[in-house]
Amino acid sequence: MSREQILLDFVPEALDLIQDSENVILDIEKLFDANGDYDEFAINDLFRFFHTIKGSSGLLKLETIVKVTHEAETLLDILRKETRLPRPEACQVLLSVCDRLKKLFQEIEIIKSNPNMEEESHLLIDLLKEEIKFLNSDPSSTIVKKKVAFEIFEDVAEPGHEPDNINLPNETI
Repeated sequence: MSREQILLDFVPEALDLIQDSENVILDIEKLFDANGDYDEFAINDLFRFFHTIKGSSGLLKLETIVKVTHEAETLLDILRKETRLPRPEACQVLLSVCDRLKKLFQEIEIIKSNPNMEEESHLLIDLLKEEIKFLNSDPSSTIVKKKVAFEIFEDVAEPGHEPDNINLPNETI
């Protein structure tokens, strides 16, 4: 199979991942609007979508896409490591990244190679970097909620003080 054919086969897969990303971003916006809990699965899915697009694009030498998705992936990595929901401004930037990626992949279908780095891509990278800087400068700036999976450990007693009624699984980990 030729590189060109691999590239053309990747485009619809990438467009599907972008559509999935948009859906998750919209779901995350609803969580933020509803002052909802952190959704570990949604943030991890979104991170994985951008990571997959970036990795596959790197293998295919689509450097413009790699540069844009790298910054989105960095932003999402911070959010997932710190169990944060992105603020609405970050969601809007991520949706704009999805729109730009769709245009870039449509261009790839035509030119069958790496698209040039246009002004719009540079602007989106700058906006993503601003969101990253914002998160790094003000850790209390967005909703921070514990992952539900770890809340069960809050009631564990300190050594010497046994908690009441803890049911542990019989399996050995």
